[in-house]
Amino acid sequence: MFERFVKQLPRHFIPSENLTIDEQLVPFRGRCRFVQYIPKKSVKYGLKFWVLSDADSRYVLSIDLYTGKKDNIIQKDLRTNVVLHLVDQLPNNVKQGRSITFDRYFTDLKLSEALMDRKMTSVGIVEHKRSFLPNELKLCRKELFASWFYFSGPHMLLSYQAKEKKKPVVLLSSAHEFAEVFDDEKRLPCAIHDYNQTKGGVDAIDQCIENYTVRRISRRWPMVVFYNMIDIGAINAMTIWLCQNSSWNVKRTNTRRIFLTQLSKALTNLQLQCRSKEVRLMPKATGSLSNGVDLQDIHHQASNQNKKNRYFKRICCQYLPVCLFLFLLAIFLLIAGIAAMLVALIGIPKTITTTTAATTTATTTTTTTTTTTTATTTTASMTTATSKATFAFLSVYIHE
Repeated sequence: MFERFVKQLPRHFIPSENLTIDEQLVPFRGRCRFVQYIPKKSVKYGLKFWVLSDADSRYVLSIDLYTGKKDNIIQKDLRTNVVLHLVDQLPNNVKQGRSITFDRYFTDLKLSEALMDRKMTSVGIVEHKRSFLPNELKLCRKELFASWFYFSGPHMLLSYQAKEKKKPVVLLSSAHEFAEVFDDEKRLPCAIHDYNQTKGGVDAIDQCIENYTVRRISRRWPMVVFYNMIDIGAINAMTIWLCQNSSWNVKRTNTRRIFLTQLSKALTNLQLQCRSKEVRLMPKATGSLSNGVDLQDIHHQASNQNKKNRYFKRICCQYLPVCLFLFLLAIFLLIAGIAAMLVALIGIPKTITTTTAATTTATTTTTTTTTTTTATTTTASMTTATSKATFAFLSVYIHE
């Protein structure tokens, strides 16, 4: 299903001249061998996708799931293979003449040459650790907002000192042939300006998905992939709709919410009308289903309870029988203990000692022994009665 979905993406839309490649991290914490950890992301754990999108319209042209190392073997030129795999999925009339923007993770001279063979250009920030980068471009310049350009065939290397006492920004581009700089205070080169304008295509898609999504918490990674497919399909559908109807709800700020509402109604009304013909349904339900469901008439009352209170409320309702049993058992044991104490106090006769000269030591010893035996017998009998009553109560509760 995922492969068929990916094949259908570039067939229904012609993108602009600027494309963007970046990574997408979908939240997931279940058991899966290719779960990725990216500390810089807001959601640190999840499934990583490589996404190729249109920088202007946010249309997703290609997507690929990163499944980690194969047989624990480190893949060589992973960055180049990822970009070329995404690009090769596009038709020839779509990928020729386009410019791809990517971040410093993908930027490489070999990748730029491979894209030139496919009649495509690229723009990207270069890491200072790259071997093909000259040492002169890595030096920190004293002059602020200064630019240095180096050309090698169709490629251009640019070094721009954006901040004082910081390393310069180095950019590799095969889409710019001249050293052009804006006439403003910062003297920003045109190549860096174009990079800033086109680098946020995938980030805008992630923001749209975070605002309105169909994702649900799941421990199965295929369901997470399926939810992401639905979100991307909804974004692409809205992009195509806005391209054909550019004046649709221009003054509204929640156009995406309106579109998703109308899209869900259009996708469900046909099935509802088919179900309305079933004989098993009630007459009222048949009439409402045949007319369709108007989502605007359904008003959901907002809950004032936060998620934490609702969670504890659900837990308490789940374990309510156990709580009642423990509560009744505690009350029963308390009553039984009080009754045992009362019986012990009332049932033991008080020994009245009289100071008589005729009373002998043997009589006192006999009286004390009798009193102790009586108290011990009474306490043992009460303990036995309490145990029998408790056992009988537990047996009745378990039987019920």
